[in-house]
Amino acid sequence: MFVTRTDKLLLKLFWLALRNRLRELGLADRVFFLCGGILCLLWPLNDLTDLLRQHGAWLRNSHWVWELALGMFLLLGFGVGRFSAGWAIAHANASYLRVQPLSEQARRRMAGFASLIGSLWSAPAAFVSLAMVCEVIHQPDALLWGCGAASAYLVGAGFGLATRLRAVWQVSDAVHARQAMRLFQVPFIPGFRLIDRASPAWLSSWSIGLVAGRLPLTVGRLLGFSIILLGAALPSVASLGSHQGGPAAAAAVLSGFAAFMLLVRSHPLGSPVLRSAPIGFMKAWFGVLRLPLVLSFAFFVVPAGAAFAAEPSSWAMPASGCFGLFVLDGVYAVFAAFFLASPLLAAISFFVVVLYACYEWVTYHAVVYAGFAGLLLLMWTRIRRSFYRGC
Repeated sequence: MFVTRTDKLLLKLFWLALRNRLRELGLADRVFFLCGGILCLLWPLNDLTDLLRQHGAWLRNSHWVWELALGMFLLLGFGVGRFSAGWAIAHANASYLRVQPLSEQARRRMAGFASLIGSLWSAPAAFVSLAMVCEVIHQPDALLWGCGAASAYLVGAGFGLATRLRAVWQVSDAVHARQAMRLFQVPFIPGFRLIDRASPAWLSSWSIGLVAGRLPLTVGRLLGFSIILLGAALPSVASLGSHQGGPAAAAAVLSGFAAFMLLVRSHPLGSPVLRSAPIGFMKAWFGVLRLPLVLSFAFFVVPAGAAFAAEPSSWAMPASGCFGLFVLDGVYAVFAAFFLASPLLAAISFFVVVLYACYEWVTYHAVVYAGFAGLLLLMWTRIRRSFYRGC
């Protein structure tokens, strides 16, 4: 396919946006993220290498493991392809490009070319990762396995790109595409509206996309709520049947936290309209979190009640679960505000940091808590500075 200058426009805009974002960081922030990222990647590498060498003979003789690995790279490529296509489509229909004399066909070509190049750039990572694993455990034909991983990744990415682009291209306008993804609108309980009327009024409604007091359900949001409800109902039934409150208490915390992650959006904190208003940072931040916190507690109450009904003597279990839920909500709120433009990046960063902290806790114990608190303090300071100074 002949590549035009218009097709390369979106890639150039992506590069300029990334460069400007890096330039916004101060020297101390750059050094912190660079050194911290390198340490986080290299620190567990030695333990991972020892683990692979320890089970090298079993891995070499288990053919299904390698087939599973190729399947995982295929699924990973599919997810990356769909995500990059959606990202490119959103930027191709951005407001600063809508005023340009670009046809709909040109926007489609721009989005397809940018998402394709993004998938090609990330494919070598699949090759290197599986080839290095093969070298560590002395698996024959390491380069061929690396090429197989890259090929599976590219096939999955191409299929993800094709499905996402075809689904969106059937709708000519981006606004109509977003409306087509909305299944229906669920009316909110009137009490939630009263909660969001407090100063600053309607800030949570703005952040989570309420329309006339109704919550528009997309396919992803509906699927997420269904999984949360199912994950809360099954342990609750198990607790009531076995008269043990542990499963329901754990499900209460997980379901409440999952609902909070699914709903919280912090993009209003980056709005010039809100930042120029005579509102303090803490007040604005709590206004964004108001409705997600209430709904998180609502998802927590029912399984916690089942835990208490199953084992009334262990009332401290749901009480401690409630405290743990609000701690998790508060920690994730920092990540959501730090990565306010990308909820997916906020969720991935949160889980990576938490898993890494759990890994290091085995060795350093309480020191990990101090380091995690220090990271949250640095992120919160940066969020507050960005809110007041816009940088």
